[in-house]
Amino acid sequence: MTLTELVEYLENDVENKFPTANEKLEALYNTLPPRFKDNGKLEKYEKFDWGEPTAKAVNTALNALAVWVKGETKKVTAGPTSPENRAKLIRQIRDYVKTKPHHAFTGIHPGVFAIQLALRVRRPHSIDQGATGLCGAVSAAYTFAKTRPEEFTKFGLDLFFDGKAKFGQMQVEPSAKVRLSYGLRKDKIPWAADYVVLVSLRECTFTSDAIGIDLVRGADETTLPGRLAEWLRDAGYTNVEDHTFFGKNQQALVREFASQIGQPMHFGNATGDALATANRAKHAKQSLQAASQALKQNGRLLFLFSDGEIGHKLEAGVSGTMKEHTGIFGQKQPTSVGKHHWMAVKKLEITGSNVVLLKAITWGKSLQGNFDLDAFASRYNGYIVADP
Repeated sequence: MTLTELVEYLENDVENKFPTANEKLEALYNTLPPRFKDNGKLEKYEKFDWGEPTAKAVNTALNALAVWVKGETKKVTAGPTSPENRAKLIRQIRDYVKTKPHHAFTGIHPGVFAIQLALRVRRPHSIDQGATGLCGAVSAAYTFAKTRPEEFTKFGLDLFFDGKAKFGQMQVEPSAKVRLSYGLRKDKIPWAADYVVLVSLRECTFTSDAIGIDLVRGADETTLPGRLAEWLRDAGYTNVEDHTFFGKNQQALVREFASQIGQPMHFGNATGDALATANRAKHAKQSLQAASQALKQNGRLLFLFSDGEIGHKLEAGVSGTMKEHTGIFGQKQPTSVGKHHWMAVKKLEITGSNVVLLKAITWGKSLQGNFDLDAFASRYNGYIVADP
């Protein structure tokens, strides 16, 4: 099935399977590949082929997408995140593409990029790190797309077509290596729009792709707390606070790692490491309570820094089965270095029955689950908060 055939199938809907705009859009997201299976393997979906759609096919697809988005039934009916405004942005993408005969990234069809970007504008939480370590970049990009969709749209378009763009006040100009290397990461982050936005923002060096050192790829994709906080500040968010922490015996190692990759370990006057050194278990629970309260204050933005296992349990729908983090001999210990994971948080509540309710954005989805408090705290490493 080609792009044109898919759009025509949803528009005509002879069997009336998708009578509403919401249902057409959901069918579109559920059909378009590529996707990752629960086991982390890239799914081969042979019923659809992006191919190289004609300009007419791209125009038709974006027109249909704009109509469906405008016709959606959503809770928000006005403002920058309303269906009407998102439909307007999709039409802007359509018109922008027509004026750009050249683009800065190789190996990516401009029409495919435009449609994928439009789908991210319509559903920001679908931005997906795939099988990479770009969770920090996802948290920043999702938030930018969710709260400032106009700026996000321009950011994506300018990156792809001009090779440079503004992320708020921060100039992002991907290297020639990034612009030429989609093929190197296509099996890990297959959606072209996600590659352009996330890899450019993170400024991946691709040093790890040299023969024999592929195992250090994670270091090329990692985002430390200080860097995520800087992105938020430079994007224009205010009152950015870093309340993250590392284990007592990890701090020197992370500090050295930070200097090696050119990122700040922390932001501002962060005190989490000192408090965790004094009593990690006690501080983790106190910090978790503080994070929950911060999220309730005037629409503040919250970013969870935790063990990746929390995200995996959410994705698998088995959050209640998560156990405390322990070493090989059963001793309690903090998240292992290199296993940390960022998630933008929509809901974080701690009930009287020692249950943590978490709703967060990760791996292209909005996921929710209930966790045991002790298990959650053992895998929790603080948070960053900012005002929109």
